[in-house]
Amino acid sequence: MDSRAVYYQRVVIALDYIENFSREELRGLGFSYSAQSIALIVVCVLLTIAVLSLIKGWLRFVFALLFIAFALHILVPLLDSLALV
Repeated sequence: MDSRAVYYQRVVIALDYIENFSREELRGLGFSYSAQSIALIVVCVLLTIAVLSLIKGWLRFVFALLFIAFALHILVPLLDSLALV
């Protein structure tokens, strides 16, 4: 397996772990699945804005792309479930 593929696989695994941990915490607070998705997307947007304003150079774009990927990772299953209704 290519080293890039292993790297991307690790990034996806980390994003999935963060999402599952966050969802478990929000579920414990009584949030529904849709409310969890909205809350996590809002956090992603806020983190992206913070990164773009606080970090300088190319590193800020790396973090911004990471948070955008995380938001898409959350948003795609939600949109898929809405399309099936």
